[in-house]
Amino acid sequence: MLLSSLVNRQTPKGGSKGVKKDPSRPIPDCVVGVEIELEGVDADSSKFTLWNIVPDGSLRDGIELVSIPVWGTDISLALKEVESYFKSNKPYLSFRTSVHVHINILDLTNEQLNKFIQLYILYEPALFRMHLEWDRYDNIFCIPARKSYSIQEGYATLFKDLKENSIRGNYVGYKYSAMNPNSIATLGTLEFRHMGGTDSVKKIDTWINTLMCLKKSAMSETDVCDYGTVFGSFIGDLQIEPSDIKEGLNIIEHINIINGD
Repeated sequence: MLLSSLVNRQTPKGGSKGVKKDPSRPIPDCVVGVEIELEGVDADSSKFTLWNIVPDGSLRDGIELVSIPVWGTDISLALKEVESYFKSNKPYLSFRTSVHVHINILDLTNEQLNKFIQLYILYEPALFRMHLEWDRYDNIFCIPARKSYSIQEGYATLFKDLKENSIRGNYVGYKYSAMNPNSIATLGTLEFRHMGGTDSVKKIDTWINTLMCLKKSAMSETDVCDYGTVFGSFIGDLQIEPSDIKEGLNIIEHINIINGD
């Protein structure tokens, strides 16, 4: 069963005129959403075609740029719009600001979503290492699953629900879970909060591709521990330690024990 049927929501496929698949990406037609928090700036909505401007009370004199669901060549187009904006608007990037990326999962089966989350658990430390400059691993706005038994229990509940063809609205009580599955029911996505505030479009682009690699591997027969195949040509941006895999497998086993498997 596809997740789209389970949550009664279809994958959005709008975008700019002429949008098409982008073969340079791990998944040429993967739909993503990007949220960029900024402080100390104003934004003129007329400058954007693929972004909305949203007030954010958690920021100081700040805004949030929220993309429409973008895919294919529109991802690069959306990032170019932001890059152009940053050339004339220099934001203040405090510890409160961050970048959130949503990866569409409505085109996955229950089993593929289960594998996607297992892949995340295995490579969570490496994903955090991509963002060492922000020290997000110890940031209260981005809580790792490896540091929270409650989050692990939430993932366990999600795995159990997927076996029973059901989805509920809330799996982790933390709004700031680093990988937040609560958006499955509301948006049909997994949300990744690991990236701190940045005005580097290149870093955002690399991060999107890395997350796509996880999804692509979840959709294939790839061994979850074979990180050379999981990340392919994008592995150069990652620092993966053998201990990451060992500890991740123990956490997955723990989650399965919670579910009685």
